[in-house]
Formats: sequence, structure tokens, C-alpha cells
Amino acid sequence: MTKQLHVLQIISYYDIPLIFIAIDEIDTKFICLLVNEDSYISTEVSANRLSEFMNNNEDLRDIFTTPETHQIYSFNGISDTIEAILFESELTEEYLPEYGFKYEKPLDT
Repeated sequence: MTKQLHVLQIISYYDIPLIFIAIDEIDTKFICLLVNEDSYISTEVSANRLSEFMNNNEDLRDIFTTPETHQIYSFNGISDTIEAILFESELTEEYLPEYGFKYEKPLDT
């Protein structure tokens, strides 16, 4: 199974996007996480759970260890259209974010 995703919002960036929100063809939101040089994992995320994450109330690791749809996707690189493929194996530690990673909004200057 594949999903066509498009970048909606970059949340964390350091030379390349580290964490971002993408949408599919029916505007379902996915949270995407860089796991190595150019490989990402993503999972569907509800508006409520995304809001909890963006407001520093949800751990990023929990989003990936207990995904709402029980599906994780993977893809390499970012382009106008991202071809995300269903990740068939179980996520191992090398793919997961650190324990306790919560989003902190940048301070307005």
C-alpha cells in the first residue's frame, strides 16, 4: 500500500526537514520524522493528537509507538509528491525518537 503525500508544514528544520506535517489526497494529516540521512517514517495523525503534540502535551515517540491507524509509512527524500510505502516490519529503536521528545514552539522575537 502506498500514499501520495505533500508537505503541509515543516515543524523542525536543521539543513533539511527533521519533522513535518504532510497531507494525502483527501487531506488526512501525517506526521513525518527523519530517521537517517534522507529516510523518513510517517503515520496518520488526528487533528486532536496533532494539536496535543503541537501544544507540548504529546510525546513524539508515543505517536509512532502507538499510531492511531496502526500503520507506519516510509519514504526517501522530499519532493513535490512523496511516495510513502507501508512499512511492513516493526519499528526498532533506530527509527524511534528519544523518550520524552515534545514539541516546543519557537519564541516570537
